[in-house]
Amino acid sequence: MANILGVGNATLDIIHGVVSYPEEDNEVRAASKVCCSGGNCLNTLTVLKQLGHDCTFIGTLANDMDGTCLQQEIKIQGININHCPIISGKTPTSYILLSKDTGARTIVHYRDLPELSFEDFNHIDLSQFDWLHFEGRNLPEISKMLSFTRTEFPTLPCSIEIEKPRENIESLFSQADVLFFSQHYLTYLGCAHPEDFLNTLQGKFPHRQIDKICPWGDQGTYGMFSSGELFHEPAYVPRQIIDTLGAGDTFNAGYIHACLNKYSFPKRLHFACRIAGEKCGQKGLHSLTNII
Repeated sequence: MANILGVGNATLDIIHGVVSYPEEDNEVRAASKVCCSGGNCLNTLTVLKQLGHDCTFIGTLANDMDGTCLQQEIKIQGININHCPIISGKTPTSYILLSKDTGARTIVHYRDLPELSFEDFNHIDLSQFDWLHFEGRNLPEISKMLSFTRTEFPTLPCSIEIEKPRENIESLFSQADVLFFSQHYLTYLGCAHPEDFLNTLQGKFPHRQIDKICPWGDQGTYGMFSSGELFHEPAYVPRQIIDTLGAGDTFNAGYIHACLNKYSFPKRLHFACRIAGEKCGQKGLHSLTNII
């Protein structure tokens, strides 16, 4: 069991299940409705908690009614939020359409809440943690957090999720031990082949040991070990695709868990693909450890 700190965004997810995705200007009846906690980092911690780890989340939370519901949901999951600043504002909300016929999801996200500051982060005693996981957002403040961590706790492993293109996000890369790159990010860069991207990236940091991971949907995952060796792990496909929401966050949790358990690099990729695939075959993020 490890003690893990996640730094990122927490949202209230409102998920409507529909038989199929509606055409524009149509009115359809939802088959189901679920309200739950969400956000990339928080989802990853939700899975890591099920895998037996102690998890702490830090990010800004709002003091409105939705924020109270969100805090209660996170606490029920057993995730520590004692370090989170509670501030005036509106809780970030994701409105999600989940299509039953394909398992695909469409997300409309609303956010009007200040991000976490370095001062908030700096109050935490990092010596109690075995792993830090960051969302690649809020670049000026995250950069300060990573620089501080590398200076004061140079052996503390850090992973960063690079999901969306943001100005100067490449400045974070050298601070990580593990980098998770989304397909969306690579597509934005015009990269059609993850192998090319990984080889180019390896050349930029030849003396820095960084695991570089590119999940690529139904084509599986491409990963480059810190030594520069390239691997491909096929996707794990469940009997039926039911719900892809949070699959990437689940993959990240599986990989972090495998690192903490000192799995070999190929076995890390295999475990992460397996748990992400299993997640696609069920609704939600809970009870994953009962099926892997």
